[in-house]
Amino acid sequence: MDSIAEEAFKNNCSLFYDKKNSRYHTVDEIKSKTRCRLSNNKKNMLYVKRDDKDEYDFVSQTKLATHGCVSNYNRYHNPDNSRPLDLKNDLLSRCSSDTFSDINSDYDNLIKYSYELADELHVDPLIKQFIINLIIYTNITREGLRELYNGAFVIIRDKGFLYNRFKCPGKARICDLTKLIPESSHDSLHKDKQYRIGKGVLYNCGQDGKCNKNEFNTVFDLLVGTSPLEYFYGDTWIQFEYSNLLTSWNKWGLHAYSLFHHIATEQNIGPLGNSYYAEYEKPLILEICKPDICRETTCQPVPCVRPNINLHEYSDNFIRTNNISIGDYKDIKDFIKSKFSLTNKITLKVVKEKIQKYINHCDIRDDFCGLCEKIILYLNILAETNHNNYHREEIIEIMFLINYYIEQVRNSNDETTINEIERKINERYHSRGGGKRGFTVKKAIHNKRHRKTKRRY
Repeated sequence: MDSIAEEAFKNNCSLFYDKKNSRYHTVDEIKSKTRCRLSNNKKNMLYVKRDDKDEYDFVSQTKLATHGCVSNYNRYHNPDNSRPLDLKNDLLSRCSSDTFSDINSDYDNLIKYSYELADELHVDPLIKQFIINLIIYTNITREGLRELYNGAFVIIRDKGFLYNRFKCPGKARICDLTKLIPESSHDSLHKDKQYRIGKGVLYNCGQDGKCNKNEFNTVFDLLVGTSPLEYFYGDTWIQFEYSNLLTSWNKWGLHAYSLFHHIATEQNIGPLGNSYYAEYEKPLILEICKPDICRETTCQPVPCVRPNINLHEYSDNFIRTNNISIGDYKDIKDFIKSKFSLTNKITLKVVKEKIQKYINHCDIRDDFCGLCEKIILYLNILAETNHNNYHREEIIEIMFLINYYIEQVRNSNDETTINEIERKINERYHSRGGGKRGFTVKKAIHNKRHRKTKRRY
């Protein structure tokens, strides 16, 4: 095998090659790294263990056959030539429907639940697909699924993978929400309009992984969008709502009821219960399979199995570890929306003037007043060279971006220049501000009077 063919083998048949130690695996090593799971229709599903982690990724047998992985391994790369690898007897033997019960019993139950959904005629096909994708591509647990059905606001760190898979036009049912409501209470990226796909019956997942026929909803909705928060920029967010907007009664009766209930309880009202996980209070965070490949512009994960985790602790720790002041983002959004209408075209100079006017009259002890004093440092520089007009939602995203760098400066010793912010603005909105190179935000902030901004989780 020549060098080009060997490199192609390493890329397409990675199961057989140890990149870390630059050597080919033995047959016994390959067997120890793989597990076989029996699907509901008796199909053998092959999974391979990641290096030094009790996590398994799905391996396509079609891909193995297309690239001749087994045959080429035996012919050119098997360290033990006297013992060829046999796909059926070595890798696909001992298949079981509970293969991963030792590392994640939730996964097996959720897979069983997905099979149950697939057999339920009253469950809409699109909802079936979405839930199955959520189960096989993320680290969701049974408790996490229950929280989602209770109305939790969930962010999936997937660079928009699930959003794009079900987006308009095509699969989504309601693409233009403005035809139903003037403005959504949720925020999505300006380029990624949120959509709704709720329809049919939604059953909860029982302890045994079966559909719980005693817990169901026939008027629910599922909202999908992408996050404008810089920590999750472009990641999919989802939320199940108690009622859809498909009929007048649903829109003005049931949807209004859940809204008033939300205001009274300060909880999200979902199809099957209530949840404290809200957009600008405390989002529930999920990870996609192999998150390292989803930090780039595009994300194409493979199905995986991970050890069971406590999603409540994971979400809280993520927010705390990254020092994300969720409440600050809500204050920023509310301020911009109070000053500009949805149809406004706004320059950064105008935004700066509005914030400066607020600072001139605000209470110095107020947290948001202190935050505005830090924001104005950035806007003073950006507004000098950036004279473009932006939609209000784009202004909110730019303000979120500035706040992200304020948090970075506050929580680290790194010095952030204005050029980093300008570069991202240029990339996202095609503006042409030059900026002042060498301006160091951290130094400017330390030259100003600043207070510790209140953290809200």
